[in-house]
Amino acid sequence: MTGAGEMNLPQARWATMAAFFINGGAMAVWAANIPSVREQLRLSETTLGFALLAIAVGSVGALSIAGRLSARYGSRPVIIATAIPTILLVPVLIAAPNLPVLVLTLLAFGFCLSLMDVAMNAHGVMVEGRLGRPIMSSLHALWSAGSLVGAGAWRCCCAPA
Repeated sequence: MTGAGEMNLPQARWATMAAFFINGGAMAVWAANIPSVREQLRLSETTLGFALLAIAVGSVGALSIAGRLSARYGSRPVIIATAIPTILLVPVLIAAPNLPVLVLTLLAFGFCLSLMDVAMNAHGVMVEGRLGRPIMSSLHALWSAGSLVGAGAWRCCCAPA
């Protein structure tokens, strides 16, 4: 959100709640699929461990620019610009045909998750300030709820038998 005065408060709160839910859900769906991806690509535990470091590398890279992007463009556009690729990267991770694709996708996934995380927290602080009461704990609870729903829905509906 570029200007706090332009904020439709109920809409901004619901959108921020959705961002937290999506971020948690995307991470959980990926985490629920790590064992099957390891098996599918026939990765050793060591190789998988090194591949998973790509999420951290992408995340650290994003953290160095996340605040500046949110300050320059507003948290809302950054959330939108990162939520879409975050969601779209999950099936690419799950269906990665080889290790290089997995690592590059994990790098992008970590980058998008982190950018989105900083922007959604900044937006949550802005909404909380406008509301005049604490809501950050409920937003973080929605991240956890998204994680539960993401992992649970994957397990119930999509996981291979």
